[in-house]
Amino acid sequence: MFKIFIHGISREMLTTPIKLSAKILRPIPTRWGALSIVVAQNYLLRYAFRDAANLSHFILLSGHCIPIKAPEYLYASLNEHANFSIFTLLDQRKISPRYNSLLQFMSAGNITHHHQWVILARQHVKLLINSERKYMPMFKHVWAPDETVYLTMLRYYMQINVITHVGIGTTFAQWWDIDYKYKTGGLSRAHPKIYSQISWEELQYLISLPHVYAARKFTRNAQVNLQNGTKINLQSFLQFARILR
Repeated sequence: MFKIFIHGISREMLTTPIKLSAKILRPIPTRWGALSIVVAQNYLLRYAFRDAANLSHFILLSGHCIPIKAPEYLYASLNEHANFSIFTLLDQRKISPRYNSLLQFMSAGNITHHHQWVILARQHVKLLINSERKYMPMFKHVWAPDETVYLTMLRYYMQINVITHVGIGTTFAQWWDIDYKYKTGGLSRAHPKIYSQISWEELQYLISLPHVYAARKFTRNAQVNLQNGTKINLQSFLQFARILR
């Protein structure tokens, strides 16, 4: 079983009909690179944790994601790591000076740079929401705290049930420095590639990556270019073609 909880900057942004049973939470104003992102994420986690006592994992996704694996595959994979949280590491050389302000609260060995899109085990969500008042002030002056807060605090609290990936993580995004078979040249360093279309070959390749469960950034009307030259709406194709394993 899974549940979907949605947070948007405003209700006006949530224009796409939600066909699945989803709970839309009260909007919290957020700003890119600011602590408000973590405030919104914690709000989602806290609400989901209290709403569904039987959820084992909590997966953070953006509104520009598409599924890369079928629910059955995801369930089986997460069940293999029932009590583990999963993170994708970023360049650890950026820890200094970006996170130097954290050194007054903890040792350098706890501080980690990771992708925002994480998978958190239930016991870790409980720890993070219960200790929120303690750690949030630590990250008040940190740039992009969503890229460090959760794994840093789990290490601070000496939690060892953590899996880390390097490179392509559980949520794929094509950044300028990624090692990727279908890499696009000339990408901005500030943002990943925005997909308005994807080839059938690249989509198959993404689906074949064993630990990748979702991919971003895809536009709402993104298309898949089939081998015969036909272009089909990507969301519809994923829903009806039964290609996800």
